[in-house]
Amino acid sequence: MTGGEYANGFAAFGFFTVLPGAAFLFWLLSIVLVAYLLFAFVTDKDKGSIRVQSRLVLAGFLAIVSTLGCTALFDMRIALTTLSSTQIFAIALSGFFCAIMALGFAMASWRAFKDTVLGAVAEATTQITCMVFIILIGAAFFSLVFRNLGGEELVADLLANLPGGTVGAIIAVMLLMFFLGFFLDFLEIVFVVVPLVTPILLIMEMPDGGTMSPIWLGIMMAVNLQTSFLTPPFGFALFYLRGVAPSSVKTSDIYFGIIPFVLIQILALVMLWFFPSLATWLPQVVYGN
Repeated sequence: MTGGEYANGFAAFGFFTVLPGAAFLFWLLSIVLVAYLLFAFVTDKDKGSIRVQSRLVLAGFLAIVSTLGCTALFDMRIALTTLSSTQIFAIALSGFFCAIMALGFAMASWRAFKDTVLGAVAEATTQITCMVFIILIGAAFFSLVFRNLGGEELVADLLANLPGGTVGAIIAVMLLMFFLGFFLDFLEIVFVVVPLVTPILLIMEMPDGGTMSPIWLGIMMAVNLQTSFLTPPFGFALFYLRGVAPSSVKTSDIYFGIIPFVLIQILALVMLWFFPSLATWLPQVVYGN
């Protein structure tokens, strides 16, 4: 390999290494810009330019989705030595128009930022992100201290000695997570409770002599938590709905209206318990056994 070929290969490798991160960053910026566009559109603020910016953002989303789809279905690797001059010119021309689209997106973002609305949205997003990471760091510290003090062995002994064996341990964990969902958010439960009980449950023997699927257990926990978040008297999802619902909608109406959804999710839990393949069939088809 000559020096020029090595340099070209290294440049291509660097480009395709940076491309996924750049696409993800573009996706995040698009979300922020979409939030601004929706806010401005609702407040009847310069709808003409908003439509133009919306089309630009939509084009970017379509480009990312189409690129990911083509990458998943086809071999996107290009060997420049096998291309004709016409094909190389077409690739360069498409890259030029992509650069123009990126420039237009940057100009639209700058215009949105000058209106000071995007700055407020970015500041609020940063505050929420910082709060989430503070929760994650606190949960990690708690888990480390709990394990170093022997809490993990205590939990393992407790679950192993429950009546009913593995079935009793699963039911106890589900009831505990359902109860904790009344007071704690999703992040605290996932980063504190799940790492403590999941490894213990996965090594316990099921009534049929096998071990439980981690996919099945994760789906059961997720549906259980979602049911807990919908259940009065607390229910985080109910408070979120109360915050956006008009004043004509009573809180009691929300509580009564949520009953069918809670019953449906309880039915889903029962079906997952008796038919685990509902949770494991698709992952097995996609990823194999």
